[in-house]
Amino acid sequence: MKLWLHHLNLCGDNVPELSDFYRNVMTLGDDERQNLPPIHLEKCGVPYSDWGSDAVKGWHQVFFYDPVGNVIEVHQVLSDDKN
Repeated sequence: MKLWLHHLNLCGDNVPELSDFYRNVMTLGDDERQNLPPIHLEKCGVPYSDWGSDAVKGWHQVFFYDPVGNVIEVHQVLSDDKN
């Protein structure tokens, strides 16, 4: 999944832990879009739920939690030929 930040709202007391997670697991901080395949989450020890395109037609969705329990939704818009 190509990662492109739409919006972000975080709550937590441990800012260094969150910073590490979002920079290293989510690969945020660079200007260009990043690729975040579910296998990367597995390698980082992050449990996730892969909904595929079952919930929203045309989107591939993956859900997981950050270290302080904020829910993260990552979705990839599928091309027309995959719908």
